[in-house]
Parts: sequence; structure tokens; C-alpha cells
Amino acid sequence: MLRAEIVNFIMRKIKIDTMRYLTVLLIVLVVILIIALLVYPMRSVSPYEELGAWDSIKKLFSGSKTTEYQNIRNTALSSLEQDLEFCEIIKDDIRPDQGEFWLICNDRPFYATYENGNVNYELNGWEFLKKDSSLWNELSNCDFYDSNKKDSSNYQLRFFCPFDLQSDNLRLKTYNFNINSLAIKKESEVALVDVIISEMKTSYEKLNECEFVKYDIMAKKQLKLDFLCGGEKYSFGMYLSALSPPLFDLTNNDNVAKKVENILGKKSEIDDPEKYREIIKWNKNYIPVKVNFDTVNIIFFYSIYDSKISILSYIIEPKDGMEIKDILSEVGNYFIFPPFEKIEHVTFLKSENDMDYYEVDEKIITVISKNNQILTLLRKSEVYYAGI
Repeated sequence: MLRAEIVNFIMRKIKIDTMRYLTVLLIVLVVILIIALLVYPMRSVSPYEELGAWDSIKKLFSGSKTTEYQNIRNTALSSLEQDLEFCEIIKDDIRPDQGEFWLICNDRPFYATYENGNVNYELNGWEFLKKDSSLWNELSNCDFYDSNKKDSSNYQLRFFCPFDLQSDNLRLKTYNFNINSLAIKKESEVALVDVIISEMKTSYEKLNECEFVKYDIMAKKQLKLDFLCGGEKYSFGMYLSALSPPLFDLTNNDNVAKKVENILGKKSEIDDPEKYREIIKWNKNYIPVKVNFDTVNIIFFYSIYDSKISILSYIIEPKDGMEIKDILSEVGNYFIFPPFEKIEHVTFLKSENDMDYYEVDEKIITVISKNNQILTLLRKSEVYYAGI
């Protein structure tokens, strides 16, 4: 009898201890689940979502691997920066010695891969367009025109078609790109030349008083647009990342400065050619036309042969005390295309030889200068058919 009571007591004790253990274990599991949900909410989001949750989990559980993970990220950013791609990672998928990156670089989307210490990308970072076959069918014969940030999650991307401009039907396609969903949705399609004319009028205000006459396709990715201004013809050659100084019909050399003054609305005069012989390295006759702006003087070098005029080059001479932001704000849009609406931020990036690189409202501008004279202003091309 006593033995049976002892056995019953022990069994009851074991049952109570087991219940306590299971209760404690259940509480611990519930706490872990709550922490996980707070750190890493349910992933019904797209592959282009912001980092944070996944990064936090890695930091909690990966220990020393976190350092390797961050090193790979830093390597990718540093490597891209060497190619003048200044980027922010918005999503990654990193495994030992390899990974994928989705980024925003120079105000537009960018895709790159990582393998054994090397960062690679195709189509100048636009390779991700191929991941959607229907989208690539629409854009494979096009190229990138420009982008604008609409809000914290959306970018407007514009593409011109065809990419070599060899068509009588030039088009500009506009898409919305969402960084959270990676979705690229078409918004509109219009005539490319209409957009170019509209944007040129923000660079040359006098063109608002002129009549557009026609455009000609000069070569791959090069156009010439003709305007009639007060009975006089003005022509502009352009690539879709740069705008050339104006050309015009000429009957008398003395009219050159006046022609420039009419289209720019700034005082212009013919300067002494001998002052610039060492700069433009041109042995034949040329006419330097000096245009007076608030921040700079611009000298356009025109050549005249058989009553036909052509533009050789230009230089920009900054006036004392003028900063690069002031210069770009006043005259940058005469050379950089598409133009800036309003320049808010200018940040110096680096110098190489005679080239200075600036971030201008998240776009990259190259300033080539020598002896305090700016020889060229260029906007970094972000096209995916570069060199074709």
C-alpha cells in the first residue's frame, strides 16, 4: 500500500514538472515569434523592397558573416564608383563569394552581380530590363533618354526610339519605375522631336519667339534642328546628351556676332583670333565670338568657308569669384542635354588629369578645363547601347 502511494506521488510530481516545462517552453517560443515578426514582418513585398528586415536578421544570427556581408556590399559600391556610378543599394541577395545587387545609380535603376571579388554588369546596368520579355520587346530597339525622381518610391524613365535615330518616326516612351515592386509601367508615348523642341526652348528662351521648320538626321544619334527667327534661319546640331552652339546663314562676316547676340539675348562681339591660337590649334581662319554673361564669358569659334559657317569649338572663361554651381546654372543648359530645370545641388566628386567630376542634382557632369578655362561640359551618358 505504501509503495503504491509513493509511486503515485512520484508520477504526479513528474506530470506537474512536465507541464511547467512545456508551459515555459511555449512562452519562450511565443516570445521568439513576436520578436521575429517585429524584426522581419511578413514578406508580401516585391524583390525590390527596401533592405532592413533581412539585414537585421543577418546581424542577429550570422555573427562574423555580417562583416563579410558588409564587405561585399562595400566592394560593390566602391567598384561601381570607379566607373562613375554613384549608387545606393536598395536590395541585395548575397551568398558566399557571389551576389546580386539592385541599386539606384546616378538617379536611375541599375543591376549588377558579384562573384569572387569582381563586380559585373551588362548593358551599362540596364540588364534587368531583359528579365521581363514583354518589356524588353518594347525597349530593345530604344535607348535611355533621362530620368526624374518623382517621390521616394517612384522614378520617371524616358527612352527614345530607335536607339540610332535612323527613322522617320522618332518616339519617346515614358515609364514609371517603382523601387519597391521593380514594376516598370508605361505611361505615355509621344514624338521625340516635339519633346526636344520644348526642352531646347528652356535652354534658348529666344526660341519661344521662333518657328520650328524641320529636323534632319545627320548621323547615328545625331540630329540637326532648324528654326526661323524673325526671318533668319538658326540651326542646332545635337546628340541626345549634348547640344552644339547655334549655326546660321551668313552673308557678311560682320554679322556673326550680331547673329549670336540675337539668339542668345546677350551682348556679343568679335574678339582677336590671335589670343586663342594655342587653345583651338586651328591653322585656318576662324572667328571668335565673345558673349558676355553674368558669371562667364563664352567664346564660340566659328569657321567660314565658301559662305558656309561651322562651329569649331568653344571655351568658357569664368569671371572672378564664380562657383561651378553659378556657372552651370547660367550657361550649362547651352551645352548639356537634356537640360536641367533648376540646379539645386552641386557636389565635387573627383579630378582626373584635366577633368573634374560633379554630381549635379544626382546627375554626373564632366568639366574639362585647362588654365582656368572650361573647354567642354558633358553629361555622363547612361544609355545601354553606348558606343553603338
